[in-house]
Amino acid sequence: MPAPEQVADCVRTLPAACRDTGAGVGTVMADREFFSTAVLQTLVDMNIKYLVPCRNTPAVTEAIGEFAGGKRDAVSDMHITDGGGNRVPYTAIITERRRRRKKGASYEDADLDRFDHDPEEPPHKKYIAFATNDPGIDVGEYSGRRGIETGYRMIESARPRTRSKSPEVRAFCFVYAVLMYNARAVPNMLRAARGGQPASRYGAPPMTQRDMTMCILFFIMFAAPRPERRQKPPPLPAA
Repeated sequence: MPAPEQVADCVRTLPAACRDTGAGVGTVMADREFFSTAVLQTLVDMNIKYLVPCRNTPAVTEAIGEFAGGKRDAVSDMHITDGGGNRVPYTAIITERRRRRKKGASYEDADLDRFDHDPEEPPHKKYIAFATNDPGIDVGEYSGRRGIETGYRMIESARPRTRSKSPEVRAFCFVYAVLMYNARAVPNMLRAARGGQPASRYGAPPMTQRDMTMCILFFIMFAAPRPERRQKPPPLPAA
């Protein structure tokens, strides 16, 4: 995993590049791996709002336990420190985790009217803490970035596997996967646009990733030039 300073440099570069092109930067929503003093301080210095899930450090776990016991408000001030003594304050927003339904020994996501958590689970399994510099932010907005994770997963599922170390071959495999993903996503988005609803809520896509892959493979098989049949030599003239 990259050092926190390297991650902070990446976080600093991307919004700056967006601003250079004239695009506005709203709220940065990052994974919990970005919960560090270097990243949070970088976003504060750039005057950018952020919403990042907190890693379950001892301080965060203790805060969630206090919230579960009624000793802490859902929105409170906290700070994060690193080994170098750097200290960055932030606003912690604690909320219940996404609704889950117990299925056997595990849980699956579901939209339920109530939470079905194991009472023996610790509080940080039932609640989650977010770090932000905007106390009035709606943490429900974070679930909207699930489409990004799904997109990466779908692209990875369409990527051909190779053991080649050639950068050209590996780049081709990635570009091929992106083209496959777009070939499936574009018809789905057009269908959703005609229906007037978001693609994620319109129902099953017209074609799955597996179907699209098979169609491309069949097209390649039938479009490939076939070798001409070797004609039999003419019969020898009779003696």
